[in-house]
Amino acid sequence: MAHLGPVPQWTCVGYRPAFGPVHRVTLRGRDLVLYAPRDDLVLARDVCPHQGARLSNGRLRADGLMCGQHGTVVNMMSYPELHLDTVVSQGLVWVRDPPVDFVTWTGPPTQAEFDSPDYRTIEFHKTYRDSTVSVENILGFPALFDAAFDSYAVRTPTGGVATYTARTEAYDMIVVNEYVTPSTTTIRFVLSDKDTRASAPPLLLWFSVTPTKPGKVRLHTRVCVAASASADVTDWALDFASVAPLGPPASAPPTELARLFRQQLTASS
Repeated sequence: MAHLGPVPQWTCVGYRPAFGPVHRVTLRGRDLVLYAPRDDLVLARDVCPHQGARLSNGRLRADGLMCGQHGTVVNMMSYPELHLDTVVSQGLVWVRDPPVDFVTWTGPPTQAEFDSPDYRTIEFHKTYRDSTVSVENILGFPALFDAAFDSYAVRTPTGGVATYTARTEAYDMIVVNEYVTPSTTTIRFVLSDKDTRASAPPLLLWFSVTPTKPGKVRLHTRVCVAASASADVTDWALDFASVAPLGPPASAPPTELARLFRQQLTASS
C-alpha cells in the first residue's frame, strides 16, 4: 500500500461534498487522485500504472478510472502499493497511513455535535501559507488564550486534554481543549453570562490541519452552535474560530473567516 511517510494515522483531507467524481488531492507534497466508483471512495497515487500519466485528468467509469492519455481503464484498488485506506465519516474524508508506531486509532474521530439535530454546523476549508496560519496556535491554544481572554487558569491537564476556566468582559466559561489526533483538536466552551449567570448550551470548535505542498497547509474548521444559542454567543464563537488560525487578535484581527462563517450561518438558518 502506498505510504506518505511519517503522517498521523488518520488525516482529514477535506469535506466530501466539495470533491467531484474525480479530484486531485495534495498531501505532504504527494499528488493523489480521489474518485468514487459506485458507493466506494478511493484515494491513490495520481499515476496511471500503464505509463505514469495523471489519473486525475481522466474520467470515471463504472469499472474504474479511464486514463486521459491512452484510454486505459484501471481499478486502483487492484494496486495495493498505490492506494491508501480512505473513509468518509460525518461528511469528512479521512486517509489512514499505516506506518505509525506511537499510537493506534481504531477509526476516524467523531463528534456527537456534528450529527445532533440540536446543533448547527458551520464549516470552512481553506489553504494557507505556513506564514499566515500558525499550526502552533491551532494545536497549542495557551498562546491564543493569552490574547483572547481577560484571564484564564489551567484546571486539569491530563494527557491530550486540558480544562481551563476563563473570563472575558461578558462571560465566565469552562474551556476543554482536546487533541483528538496529532493534527486535529477540539475546544468545547460552556459560557455563563456575567450579569444573568445563565449558562448557554455548550459550543464546539473543531480544527484539523492537512499538510499539502511545502509551505502550505489546508485548514478545516467546523463551528457547532446550539440551535437555541443567542446571536451574541454565536458571534463570539465565530470570532474566536476566526482568530485561532491567524494568531492572536493583536497581530491578525478576525475578518475574512468571521465574515464567511456568518454568511454560511445566515444561509443555513
